[in-house]
Amino acid sequence: MAARSARARFNLIVALSLGGQLLAALAVGLAFADVRGAARREAGLNQQRVALSALGEAALALYTHEAHTYIEGGPGHLDHLAASEARLEQAVATVVGLPLPGEAVDELSAALHALSAERSHFATVVAPAARAGSLDRAQATTAHAVTESLAAQAARRIGAAMVALDGEAARARAEAQHATRRALVISAMAVAWGALLAWGSARGLSMGLIAPLDELGQVARRLGYGERDARAVEAGDQEVAALARGFNQMADRLRADEEARVRAERLAALGELSAAVAHELLNPLTVILGDPRLKEPELRDVRDEAEHARRVVVGLLGFARPGEEPATTVRLGELAERCVERLGPTADARDQTLRVTGEAQEALIVSPSAARQVLDNLIRNAIEASPAGAEVTVELVPGVGVRVHDRGPGLPEVVRRRLYEPFVTGRPDGTGLGLAVCQRVVRSLGGTLRHDDRPGGGTTATWVVKERHA
Repeated sequence: MAARSARARFNLIVALSLGGQLLAALAVGLAFADVRGAARREAGLNQQRVALSALGEAALALYTHEAHTYIEGGPGHLDHLAASEARLEQAVATVVGLPLPGEAVDELSAALHALSAERSHFATVVAPAARAGSLDRAQATTAHAVTESLAAQAARRIGAAMVALDGEAARARAEAQHATRRALVISAMAVAWGALLAWGSARGLSMGLIAPLDELGQVARRLGYGERDARAVEAGDQEVAALARGFNQMADRLRADEEARVRAERLAALGELSAAVAHELLNPLTVILGDPRLKEPELRDVRDEAEHARRVVVGLLGFARPGEEPATTVRLGELAERCVERLGPTADARDQTLRVTGEAQEALIVSPSAARQVLDNLIRNAIEASPAGAEVTVELVPGVGVRVHDRGPGLPEVVRRRLYEPFVTGRPDGTGLGLAVCQRVVRSLGGTLRHDDRPGGGTTATWVVKERHA
């Protein structure tokens, strides 16, 4: 699974947080909109009840003036009746435009019908007789019964409409209370959701960025304390993994540079020591080996040990001052041919085949003895590592350099890791200085030297030279 980018992780966290907060805010807004709607509905029903109450009061006032006319039997209250009728008409106009519930609408319609019949009866029957002064007691009693019945019917219907409004108002009030509780619950859930998003965002950033950076900081401190094997885990988001990878590369380079510096300092010190010790030992060894008494058979062991000591001293001199003669142009192909010709008898004595293959046009500006020393060491090591009857090949590779192939047992891992260090050797009679000298010469020419396992058994020593034209 591909690693996620830290930028993508951050954008996702921000998007989820904003989206979650917007949804929570929307839910809270809708909940409180329900609360406001229910409250407005309850307030509207209360206003409608007030209007119906005003209608009932206007109807009662009208009936009161009508009753006084019946009592007097004359026109004394007819002037007051006009004001009551105007008040009633205004109250009727108010309630007619109200959005009443269905049951209240039916009751109001019946009430208005009764009021209209009451007013019509009074205007056509009672008022003319009262003005003419002909409203007798019997006629007034009969007309009053009709008016009273219609007024009572209107009042009853208005009261029923108000009861219906009270029921709707109670339901609206309950709905408002329920909406309020729901809004509070949703608000609490929104707060909890916001807290959860904040915790998730913090945890996501901590796991994806902060924790890996803390670990990287710990590895950096370990490296600063001298723990050169400390490495960061190249995992997590792409940016963090890239940072860890760059840190590890820096640590590897730091370790390699430090090892190279230490090795260079050690080799320089060893070179100075080697030159001093070799100079002091070579002359006595030359005198010892020149003594004719060492040719006696019984002193053979002494002569062999002295010869071995001389080889070590010569190797130390070569390590301390490789290639001191002036540099000149050396053709790599010609150099390889001369080395093979010179070491051919050694290979023949071991029943081995030594040959040069390929062509190389590389020309090196180098001390001839130093270049010959490199090839001589590589070829001699291949001859000594290969069994009788084997073929040792010196391959010239254009653009690369030279490869020396043997059919020996290969290099043990413990030797391979320190192959080019002084006094490290895989042979019981080796001094461990030949490849160290070769490494110094090759590096001074800007090239590299390496030894690899050869398919089918054996080792391939490769001298990669830096091409230089004469």
